[in-house]
Amino acid sequence: MTPKEKAAELLKIYNFGSFTSYSVRCSIICVEQILKLDCLTDEGWLNVPQEYKEQYWREVKQELEKLL
Repeated sequence: MTPKEKAAELLKIYNFGSFTSYSVRCSIICVEQILKLDCLTDEGWLNVPQEYKEQYWREVKQELEKLL
């Protein structure tokens, strides 16, 4: 999944009836927590170097920030 697709997926989770800057900010907070708490150890990431995982989530955050 591309960072742009992941950003759209997160927005669906935090969409409270209509697309708002609030849903974008909630999605950004989610990504920041993923990066801060190092929640990047799930099965899909087993053989991916840490810097690539972090870069992916930074790109997801950038896609979300474009929407503000």
